[in-house]
Amino acid sequence: MILNKIFLFCCLCTLINCDFSQRKGVQIRIDNISDENILNTKEINLLFSRELNQIKSNFQITITDNQGNQLNSSQEWASNQELSLEIIAELTRSQLYQLEVNGLAYDLEMRDYRLQKTFYFYWESDRYEERATISALPQELFAASVDQVIQLNFSKSIDKEAVEQEIIISPRAKLMFDWESDHTVRIAPQQRWENHLFYTITIPEAVVDSQGLRISEKFEYSFYTDQDFPEFKLISTSILVDYQSDTRIPYQNQELSSGDILLFEFSNFLTEDNLQRAVELMPRSNFDISTEENLLFFKLSDGSPIKNYQLNINSQLKDIFGQLLDKEYRIEFCNGEEFLRINRINLHDIFANRDFIFEEIDESTIYEVEILQDLEDIAEVDLQIDFSQPFFFPENNLATQRISFLKIFPHYLGLRADLLYFNWNQSANILNLRYQIKDAIVDQEYFFQIVINEKIESSAKQTLAKGCELNLKIKFTRS
Repeated sequence: MILNKIFLFCCLCTLINCDFSQRKGVQIRIDNISDENILNTKEINLLFSRELNQIKSNFQITITDNQGNQLNSSQEWASNQELSLEIIAELTRSQLYQLEVNGLAYDLEMRDYRLQKTFYFYWESDRYEERATISALPQELFAASVDQVIQLNFSKSIDKEAVEQEIIISPRAKLMFDWESDHTVRIAPQQRWENHLFYTITIPEAVVDSQGLRISEKFEYSFYTDQDFPEFKLISTSILVDYQSDTRIPYQNQELSSGDILLFEFSNFLTEDNLQRAVELMPRSNFDISTEENLLFFKLSDGSPIKNYQLNINSQLKDIFGQLLDKEYRIEFCNGEEFLRINRINLHDIFANRDFIFEEIDESTIYEVEILQDLEDIAEVDLQIDFSQPFFFPENNLATQRISFLKIFPHYLGLRADLLYFNWNQSANILNLRYQIKDAIVDQEYFFQIVINEKIESSAKQTLAKGCELNLKIKFTRS
């Protein structure tokens, strides 16, 4: 009986010893990971609680990132209780990694142990360090000007290049960066903000400080542009002989000489946004345009056809405030000498030897003149017409000695104006006519109308741009 109890006790002790060794197993730890699971190097030292048979042990060690991608590593036994791993891959700061040990291990006495252990770590993690925060000036911006500058302040020295590459502006705009220091940057648009729009500036979490640590959180800053500006309109149109000229010739007669430049002056400074689409020429021809402050310069390209043109400056033209032009402006002109024009008319009183010169003739005006007549109630006048270019004298006019394109109408019965002769100086573009007026009553006023119609042509077959009516009130005197 006593022997049986001794036998049972020995068996129980054997079982207890066996269960204890299996239950205790092999403990694993990593000696160079901190309590906050921070790994500062790419080397990991696994320490085992028992000495292991390096050759017999058969367990796997895998390292993965937070997306499940496995990282390559090499391993080497430093001793029977220490296995060194080296990660052969690029690691990302602040990202969580997983190391898993799984398989069988044998100690030096060839006892086997099941290994299954998982570790988590951050590589050079800054999770417990202070992250960079961002603030903005002005702190709150409800109505910004189109020139508004936004200042961003960083609590830590920041990576300038990362900020400029990662910053997001919505709606899109090209930005300028003025860095006062690694902590402060001023942001402004290259060509002003659009007026009456909401803008949002975003600094994403991908931005890092000068040590490569990400900012604490995404930063957003919004503002609305609202500014009143002077009305954007066309003020004047003039002609420049060339770009260096300071003399502006008021644009009146719709005619440009070769090389002339149309100069448009606007109320506000211009931007070149949409400039090509804002200026349209009909019929189409090549031209050059440029801007300087509030001026727009327009010039037909050399060799452009001689035509009547219409230049449209539409409301797509923008000023520096982002405003559109108040309306569409249309300017008609011809280049070169497409049309024959009357420069001036000279009425010469032969007996009194005096001239009456008419250059800018207003058809609604009645011009008053005095003409001297002789004792026989006869007056003679020379009518000299100066054209803009050589003109073609109709052959039938030469044959009949009559002028079909010019008439003089006295508005009284019995009063006659007879053409005595005519000649023209083709090189000087001048037509000379002599008229004799009979039977006018002394000191009496008479209405005359000189009409030049559009039937006359230049030597280059260019018609008269516009007919001319000169209305006269003539008083005949003897002194």
